[in-house]
Amino acid sequence: LLDDAHAAFSVIRDQFTLAIAAKTSRELFEELATMFRGAFQQIERIGTFDDVVSGAERAVLEVPYWAWLEKKDTVREILKSHAEDYRYVWPFLRDRLHLCHALVSHSSFTITPLVPPVDAVPSFAHALRRIYMSATIADDSSITPHIRC
Repeated sequence: LLDDAHAAFSVIRDQFTLAIAAKTSRELFEELATMFRGAFQQIERIGTFDDVVSGAERAVLEVPYWAWLEKKDTVREILKSHAEDYRYVWPFLRDRLHLCHALVSHSSFTITPLVPPVDAVPSFAHALRRIYMSATIADDSSITPHIRC
């Protein structure tokens, strides 16, 4: 039973998002972010990228999809050695990086799936019934991408 289903969307997304904080994991943040510096140079956003990574600008940049797909295996190898730090989210993402996108901001390097893999949670995937309630959603198609109805 999921009451106020509309309010759960951000919570669901957060549970399947891995964020490497620049403040507490600066070395890992910089290693991952700078791995994609060349991609931002190719799309002529290098100045913005450098300012974001240095903390001078508070924008959020999406890593170009082609660069992400090209380097996802390297990212996986790097994160594998930090798996304990992300023990609750890493098992959901480690085999699904090709289904994710990456974001760089002044505060974090974030990896999040395009569609949260809720089917990877056994109690959800094998539930006999699922009931979604929301008094504020007029069109239930907005629920589908978040909880795979």
